[in-house]
Amino acid sequence: MAWTSVDPERLKREPICIIGAGPAGLITAQVLLNDGFQNVQVLCKDATVGGVWAKGRVYPSMYTNNVHGELRFSALPMTRPSSGRGPAAAESRLKGTDVCSYMEEFHDKFLVVDGKSIVQFNTEVLRVQRGGGDIGWNVDVRDSMGSPTLEGDEGKGLKTLHFPRIVVCTGGTSAMNIPSGLESAAALRAGFTGPVIHSGDSWGIMDAVQEAARSSGKPVVVVGGGKSAQDISAYLANQGVPVKLVCNQVDMFLVSNPSFSSDIRQSRISTLLAPRRDLNTLTELFLHNTWLGGKLTKKIWESLAEQSFAAYNIPNSSPLRNTRTMFWDVRYGDEGVPREDSFPALAREGKIKLELSTHVSGYYEDGTVLDTGEKVEASAIILATGYKSSWDSIFDGDTANDIGLTQLVDPEDLDRHTWDYTSLRNAPKADAWISSTPDPSLWPLQRHRPRKIHPTSRHCSEWSGRAVNIGYSWEVAAHWISSYFLGEKMRLPESMEDATEETMRNLAWIKTRFPNSTIWKNPSYASSLPQLGWIQAADDLLEDLHLPSMRSGGNWLTWAFRPVRSEELATLHEERRQKRGN
Repeated sequence: MAWTSVDPERLKREPICIIGAGPAGLITAQVLLNDGFQNVQVLCKDATVGGVWAKGRVYPSMYTNNVHGELRFSALPMTRPSSGRGPAAAESRLKGTDVCSYMEEFHDKFLVVDGKSIVQFNTEVLRVQRGGGDIGWNVDVRDSMGSPTLEGDEGKGLKTLHFPRIVVCTGGTSAMNIPSGLESAAALRAGFTGPVIHSGDSWGIMDAVQEAARSSGKPVVVVGGGKSAQDISAYLANQGVPVKLVCNQVDMFLVSNPSFSSDIRQSRISTLLAPRRDLNTLTELFLHNTWLGGKLTKKIWESLAEQSFAAYNIPNSSPLRNTRTMFWDVRYGDEGVPREDSFPALAREGKIKLELSTHVSGYYEDGTVLDTGEKVEASAIILATGYKSSWDSIFDGDTANDIGLTQLVDPEDLDRHTWDYTSLRNAPKADAWISSTPDPSLWPLQRHRPRKIHPTSRHCSEWSGRAVNIGYSWEVAAHWISSYFLGEKMRLPESMEDATEETMRNLAWIKTRFPNSTIWKNPSYASSLPQLGWIQAADDLLEDLHLPSMRSGGNWLTWAFRPVRSEELATLHEERRQKRGN
């Protein structure tokens, strides 16, 4: 399944659209430009690049889960942050502002051509449809600032652009998710007049701080237990604002004292301890498919959790131990080293109140109503309720079905795929509210459709942010995309049936691997979810390109401990050029 014969020079002159100017969009544009594509256009709804790390989105005290070196690309070193966390520079944690500054520098260095940026800022994509005669793509856009700046829009800020090829780099889950009944309008109907803010509207947090100051001790209620909820709660508490966090469980926090070195963090050790669909090395086979290895793997994960609790002196009776299990879930944060201004420390000291094993079901005039019927007063409410698929807003149902973006699947078709790995035995049962859907016989599925919407085929969902070293992962994926467009020799499924079957197997694996996570229901993630297995997933992409994988080197004894860094990818352009010449 590959491209039909194309004229590379003609192809490089045709316009290519990249939707999104986050890290994935920026590195994809840079790789395409380096490969000789002459008309690359990036559509960005913000006024600056960076995506979730754009200047208007990084909230105060926002830290990533990454140490220095994990959120950059091979063409541009990242200045070591002075604002990072950790007792040593090598263990510095990145702030959102550090990532923001790096992405802006990357844009200015590589995506400004002849003095003009290839990014169209303040341009929001409304809808993507097939072009006339099933040729190319029509992209409906508008000026996101509300002023008629687009040419030919007749003063309405609306325009339809046409591209032979597009790459969607919107992030798998970049659209704010607000549960039904928790919208701002629902709060107003209930008589609550305080601010109701989603965590994605990061600077709205300032409104919550101001409202709390006027509200004589009423807390700000934060709904959710993930990383954003924890970071925002910590920021508010450090400002002297009373905070109550309400959720079913809080995400686990990984911390050690002293910190693990950055070399260990960036090596293959963590990936080897997390089973993936296919075990390709003797080490993986031992850890996940032998009795002793399975016991050892589980023990190590349990020890990491206990070590994290011990680092903060969290007693066994503390609600902070009501966390998601790291081994069986995708949601946990890497704190690095313990800090007294962090969420675990502040919650332990009672400066952040926890209301766990419950959900917010609605509002009343003075705050929120829990599913138990209990009422919780609030000066302001912050919905850290996560994000949903970014595809829903730009692909309507007919388009999604036509291009094979989603497909309805009977769950019984997934049951024929099983894995009897010893490390996966005694898996927790999925909670009832997680396993239920409006129609339990139907599930979303990402399909492999060459020459359609996602040229990255079965790999297109792997790089939506659910990988640890996302700079490395997205750069490899960008080369995969460019190679596919250019018709280079690649390892691809032999038929549509083979591609669909592989995607089905991936979906079954995600359900098996993360039984208590809803993320596998999201069409933008249903193709694959590498998480800690990002290194192996990147190796798979490199092997698709017939290029060397496991590039960090080492011998049979040291290979697992060698740090994996973006510098390994600096020669990919030249390697691909030589391969084309041969």
